[in-house]
Amino acid sequence: PHYSKKLVENPEISDHNKEVLDKFVQKMEGRGTKPGTINGYLSRFNTLAPKIDFKLDEATQDDLEILASDINQDRVERQRGDGNFADKTKKKFFKALKCFYNQFIRKPGEGFNKDLDGERLVGDISAQTKEEEDDDEDKVNLKKIPTPEQVRKVAAGSSLRDKCIILFCWGIGAR
Repeated sequence: PHYSKKLVENPEISDHNKEVLDKFVQKMEGRGTKPGTINGYLSRFNTLAPKIDFKLDEATQDDLEILASDINQDRVERQRGDGNFADKTKKKFFKALKCFYNQFIRKPGEGFNKDLDGERLVGDISAQTKEEEDDDEDKVNLKKIPTPEQVRKVAAGSSLRDKCIILFCWGIGAR
């Protein structure tokens, strides 16, 4: 199997769903997805396991709406048992679900389950968070540390001298 040991040993994930997740991992690896990203997705599914009482590749709209509700209403327990998930983490749960259904299950006739419309299933679910919604990910929030992609974009539009200064400062950890 391609998935993590924690996932294999989790009794709350059915053997069927473990096989489906293994095929999901194979597909993502084939697309060049980085191991850290794949492990992040698997970690989310591992945490959601107690709430997934359906076959992932045969999910209904109701199944995913109930799961989304459980995430948004803080009914998914942390493995450490120390409170609720942060809004940022909730968004990662939805990102994992959307990746699974948009890229693996896909459109009818195309994906893993050719009878299922994965894109439709996750089209309306989203994290309900208290954070300010910022749909423009390219916009730099001056109150937060910029992402490497944002730094590269700023550097790319700068003179050679400024580009060197920006990338040097980023490289030594000056934020």
